[in-house]
Amino acid sequence: MKYFWRATALAALLIISMYSVNSHAQTSSATISGYIVDQSKGAVPNALVKLVNQLTGVMVTTRARADGQFIFPDVQPGTFAVVVDAPGYKEVRKTNLRLSASQNLSAGLFTLQVGQVTESVTVRADITPLQTTSTERSGVLDTEQLDNLLAIGRDSMAMLRVLPGVVGSEGGSSLGTSGTPVINGVNNEYNLATIDGVTGNTRGLSTLDTPLNLDAVQEVTVLDANYQAEYGKTAGSSLNFITKSGTQHFHGGAYYYVRNEAFNANSWFNNYTGKARSRYRYNTIGGTIGGPVFWPNHFNTSKNKLFFFVSLEYDPTTSPDGLKYYTVPTLAQVNGDFSQTYNQGTTATQGPSTLIRIKDPTASGSCPVNSATPGPGCFQDNVVPPGMINPQGQILLQTMYNNTLKLHPENAFNDLAISSNNYNYITNNSADKPVNQEIFRIDYAPTEKLHMYGRGDLETVNNNGFSSPANGLPWLMKVNYRTTNPNFAFNITYTFSPTLVNELNLGTAGWSETQLYNNADLGQVTLSSSGLDLPSLYAGVNPMNLFPGASFGGITDAATYKWDSRFPMADQVRTYSATDNITKIIGNHILKFGVDAQTDSYLQPNHNRVGTFSFGRDTKNPYDNNFAYANALLGTVDNYSQVTQLVNYRPRTNSFEWYEQDSWKVRPSLLLYYGIRNSWALAQRLAIGYNLVPSLYNPRDAPALYNYTSNG
Repeated sequence: MKYFWRATALAALLIISMYSVNSHAQTSSATISGYIVDQSKGAVPNALVKLVNQLTGVMVTTRARADGQFIFPDVQPGTFAVVVDAPGYKEVRKTNLRLSASQNLSAGLFTLQVGQVTESVTVRADITPLQTTSTERSGVLDTEQLDNLLAIGRDSMAMLRVLPGVVGSEGGSSLGTSGTPVINGVNNEYNLATIDGVTGNTRGLSTLDTPLNLDAVQEVTVLDANYQAEYGKTAGSSLNFITKSGTQHFHGGAYYYVRNEAFNANSWFNNYTGKARSRYRYNTIGGTIGGPVFWPNHFNTSKNKLFFFVSLEYDPTTSPDGLKYYTVPTLAQVNGDFSQTYNQGTTATQGPSTLIRIKDPTASGSCPVNSATPGPGCFQDNVVPPGMINPQGQILLQTMYNNTLKLHPENAFNDLAISSNNYNYITNNSADKPVNQEIFRIDYAPTEKLHMYGRGDLETVNNNGFSSPANGLPWLMKVNYRTTNPNFAFNITYTFSPTLVNELNLGTAGWSETQLYNNADLGQVTLSSSGLDLPSLYAGVNPMNLFPGASFGGITDAATYKWDSRFPMADQVRTYSATDNITKIIGNHILKFGVDAQTDSYLQPNHNRVGTFSFGRDTKNPYDNNFAYANALLGTVDNYSQVTQLVNYRPRTNSFEWYEQDSWKVRPSLLLYYGIRNSWALAQRLAIGYNLVPSLYNPRDAPALYNYTSNG
């Protein structure tokens, strides 16, 4: 009885505290039902029916109703045996009933034969039984399929393509965020992806942000269409990944998978440009172990109450960034000598007519960009005198030269027949992308009435490379873009009576992104240490004293200075969810009532709002010097922009949903499903940041873009 009050109190507390909370939680439980008849096809009421998990030995019981039907609601996925005992009849046992998440499985007809209870008849279930107790369209990837199908990144998401109606989603190249597929033609933005019923697409996108490694997945259930009201939270499909659990026997394994550039041919473009194969190394190391938790002669002696499962995986991955092409300033250009600066996009022999003439802003007369002889407004010999060089602009160019052609002369490229003078610097770097994942699960069935489990998933994904996400200086420094993706679930099922069951599923998931860097690298683009000293227009917007952004329009593949306003990132998504379902069996009706509640927030702090200089070519600018790098060297700015202040952004989304549904067995050959799902979608609010406040808006204060005047 104490378990009853604990379960009830926990459910009540959760519902009250989460009342104003985007409902993406659901459960993984399912239902098994069947009919018991004698050899004359008459119902056998009050027969004792046992449902036994064949891997754990956990058992629940019920009694057949007057019409011979039995129902086991809210059962976790697994492989089961149904055992039927009735006085005067032989025991009937049906084994290998595979129950998938969210499934309504019919165990079929149990025909009892006259005899002693000590006698038994054993029947093996069909491998693929016909679905007769549900109308939804769904698909399942079971353990055998997951063990035998192949995917290059060992991503179970890629294996969904074997299911009817599934298109796309090749999966990830290694463990990490994975895109969901398009199912039945519905945009994948409307898909819901969960881990044991807890949301996995934490950012609300078409991705699974908290995936499981392949050896930790028991099955994947996909609800395509026409599913019941309890699962009606999305306009697309519902994908639920179920973790493995421990069994009555200890099982485990270790594995190692390898991919290496030594096994690959070099790419055509690498051969064309004379580059060697870049490092391509995927080494996946992991292992699993699971079994019972027991103390001989003291606790769980039968090994059918408490179980554990642990999965560890480490991927010390190195993968190529691919060839990157840049046009960077040469030492001559940094010092004002543009006598070798020619048109881009041509393989023709460069000469006076293709030389880019640099305009002298102090001279009168024109200076055509290309002419066999320089115009009167051009610099003599196409060289900027030292006295006219802007020291601030020169530092921008000098920093680019120092960290490219000077530091890595082996990356210089001057074969015009290949480059058409569109680039003079090529990199062929690789990124270190190690991934760690630790998964643990505890299942506990202290009594026949009370079953529970808890599962945790901790994952860290690194991308330490020059071309990592949101790195605006790929020609200068590596940035380690790191995401951490936790996902936790707790499920408790309490059977008040054979006709009344309550299931509570609690969960939290997260996704964070951070950026780690070498301080020495960043110091080269810091105002105080580099000699560059360009103050911000607004105080407090550049607390890290970073270089301003700088673009050089008109130069193909120009290196630039670019900053994400969140650099270094410290973004954080956090979701809390709860689902509570009550199942009541009344006669031929299986009534189900439930609530779904969720709250989530997405913090995106701004760490810099440096200004951005545009040194691009602009024929409308009378001071334009005909070449972007020359504009920078002379201090000719086309435009400058800067945000006035740092503003953090943290939206919070809350929602609350509830449903009522009924499964009515009108007769053995006719089953009706009907239900209603209700959604209370609350307006998103900004916990941090700015938003429109309608009460403060005054249309008379709106700026006038156009004024109409009378024309006579």
